[in-house]
Amino acid sequence: LISYLEQIDARNLEHIYCEATSVMTVAKGIDAYITAADLFKSISHYKDSQKLEAHCREKATAAARKANRKKRINSTLVLIVIIICVFAVVSELFFVSKKPKKEPLHFEFSISDD
Repeated sequence: LISYLEQIDARNLEHIYCEATSVMTVAKGIDAYITAADLFKSISHYKDSQKLEAHCREKATAAARKANRKKRINSTLVLIVIIICVFAVVSELFFVSKKPKKEPLHFEFSISDD
């Protein structure tokens, strides 16, 4: 009976290990790396799960840094566009008010009976 339970336990551990490895292999974002790390942590005594958990956590941290950097760059670009738009509006208002106003054209017609 103990041998049978050990076999079931080994199969379950291997199943979780394979699932964690698959998630880690295709991971591209923070959530996927954290999911893989959590799976490896649940079987930390099995094979090299501790090492792979640490690896996934490092990848998740790196992905978070990259995402934060992209957010900062996007925020900076939005701010630059807003500044340019404000400058364009202000300069247009300034230069429009400084332009000399044109007098409307007046035409006089006279009909003579010669």
